[in-house]
Amino acid sequence: MNISFWFKKMKSYIKFYLDRSLFIIPELTFDSNFRIQLASTKEDFDQAIGLLNEDSIAKSNHQVRHPLLMFLPQSATIIVKYKNTIIATATLVQDTKLGFFCEKYYGKEIQNLRKQSRQQQVEISYLAIDAGFKKSSLAILHLIMKFAINYTRKQLHLNSILISVPPVLESYLFDKWNFHKVGQLIQPTSMPQSKLVLMQLNLSNHEYRNLKKLTPSKKVSENVSLFISKRDKRFEYPVLPLGQIIYPVMTPEMLEYFCIEKTQLYAELNLRERQVFLEIYIQFYGFELMKSFLNIESEVHIKEFRLPIQTHVSVRSGNDYFFGTIRDLSTTGCYFELPRNFSIHDQKIFLTFKIGDLELSVHGQTIWQNKAQNVRYREGYGVRFDNPLLQINEEVKTWSTRLHKLAN
Repeated sequence: MNISFWFKKMKSYIKFYLDRSLFIIPELTFDSNFRIQLASTKEDFDQAIGLLNEDSIAKSNHQVRHPLLMFLPQSATIIVKYKNTIIATATLVQDTKLGFFCEKYYGKEIQNLRKQSRQQQVEISYLAIDAGFKKSSLAILHLIMKFAINYTRKQLHLNSILISVPPVLESYLFDKWNFHKVGQLIQPTSMPQSKLVLMQLNLSNHEYRNLKKLTPSKKVSENVSLFISKRDKRFEYPVLPLGQIIYPVMTPEMLEYFCIEKTQLYAELNLRERQVFLEIYIQFYGFELMKSFLNIESEVHIKEFRLPIQTHVSVRSGNDYFFGTIRDLSTTGCYFELPRNFSIHDQKIFLTFKIGDLELSVHGQTIWQNKAQNVRYREGYGVRFDNPLLQINEEVKTWSTRLHKLAN
């Protein structure tokens, strides 16, 4: 019995490494007619949603009817163009108050992943490929994966990618990209003809080094690690200001078109979804402008949006100095993480940090300590500023304008 067990185990290991050593990237992947970038215009999103409308899996998964996460600034929609026509799309969704799209199927698994303090996830969702390229879908997926991995690591500074896929893609993602299954095979009630499995790619430094070991070949066409890292002018990554990890390309005109005119999305939002939506966009565009096309009651209470950022901060507490990372920011306070468990709870502190072109210094007080009770953040401190930093609002409002100038 033991011999049989180890024989089967050895056989699976041999297959495992043979699959990796024979890894060949499809020739079409290197076609110079491809352009891979982030959607930034009304036309980009219109074509991307058109692909979702035609994709059977996306339609059955209700991603088309309710693409709220696609329209948040914490998300970035990848588009793959072939000869200037969008033929594939996928959206990178950061963890927010609304969670991930796959969380409605894998709630317990996502919560467990959040509790792993070194794991900070982004989800690949709203994936669709033009019917004319279905037979070449693996080539297209290579392009999407390369963009997603580089953007996640280098610009979002996150270390984990989640994706829920049909079982037919499980071996591809495992063998070729080192994704691991973190959720059991399920058959959602909304998708009676489909099944899903949740997978994760760990991009922490140790695991990313393992990705480099998948294939020994030094040829880009046979080595996924070289393919990811090789500079390629077809991939157009945005250049973001210091600290910016969101991609606020939705103008008020685009929000009105996509959320009211083209779909009934805003009308179908539940109370929590509407609250989060308004918190974000009132912060960017102001109450009066948003009220001009949305049905917002004047007495509605909107919390101040906590801006997701990633910027280094110097913290002085008495005669002690610490260096950490600010993870969210508003005019009245912030949350920062420390690399070590320093005890500065309920203390007066002085912060110095930079966001965009702003160099800021402010006095404040730590008002709560996160000891993993907030699983979306690593351990750190919430701070209330002594005086509001109103210039933060003006800096953030320039982000959307800047992105649209670059797109045009």
